[in-house]
Amino acid sequence: GGGGGGRAMRLRESAERALSCLIALLPSAAGSSLLGAMPVDTHAIAEGRRGAMGRDARYCGLGVCACEMQSHLGFRQVLRAAQSEAGALCASAAAGAGQPLLPVAVLQVRLCWLIPCWWAFGGSGDATEDAAACADAYALIATLLSNAADAAVVQHAAHALVAMLRVSADADLAAAAPVTPQLCAAVVARLGEAESDEALLWLLCALRQLLRVPAPVHPDLAPGLARLWELAVRERRDLLAAELRRCAACLQ
Repeated sequence: GGGGGGRAMRLRESAERALSCLIALLPSAAGSSLLGAMPVDTHAIAEGRRGAMGRDARYCGLGVCACEMQSHLGFRQVLRAAQSEAGALCASAAAGAGQPLLPVAVLQVRLCWLIPCWWAFGGSGDATEDAAACADAYALIATLLSNAADAAVVQHAAHALVAMLRVSADADLAAAAPVTPQLCAAVVARLGEAESDEALLWLLCALRQLLRVPAPVHPDLAPGLARLWELAVRERRDLLAAELRRCAACLQ
C-alpha cells in the first residue's frame, strides 16, 4: 500500500536485506558485531517503547542472519535468551496494568519469528540434548501463545508452530509430545477468541500439525471445532469451513 504502514514495511524489508548482504560480505566482523548486540538482559517496563524497538532490532539481526551466525551461536543459546525474554515479557504484562502493551506484543511477535529462523540449525550432535531443545522450543511457543498480549502474537505463534512442525518428520514429532496438551489447550482457547479468518486459519493449520504428534487429543477440541463449524456454515465462511473439514479428517 501507499500509506505509512506500507512504507514502514518496505523500510524494514530493505534493512533486513542490507543486513543479510553485510554479513555475507563481512561474515567475521558483522557476526562479531551481531553477537555483541545480542541482549544480555531482559525487557522491563521502564525500558519504554524506544528501548523495546531497539531490542526488537537486535533480535531481528539474529534471525535474519541465523545461517551465517551458527558458527558464533548455538540454537540452545538463542533459545535460552528467548525463554528468559518471554518470561520477562509475561511478568511485564502482568505487572503493568494500565501500561501500553505494544512493546510487549512487538517483542512477543519477534520471539515467535526468531525461533523458527534458528530451527534448522538446532542439531548439536547429541540426540538427547537435541530432543530436549526441541521440547523447550515448543514449550516456549506454548507460553507465548497462552500469554499473548495481542491478536498479532497469537497469529505469529500459530505460524511458528506450523513452520516447526511441518518440516518435522513423523519420527521426530515425539519431541513435541510433552507439551502438546499445553499447546492444544492454548490453540483451543484462542480459537474461541479469534475473530478474523486469517487468525482462525493459522490456528487450525497449527492444530492439524499438532494432531500428527503422538499425544492424547484435548477433550475440549471436538466441541470447540463443532461450535466453529456452526459459525462457518451460518456465516458462509467457506475457507474456514474447508480448513475445519481438514481438521476433522485428522481426528478420524
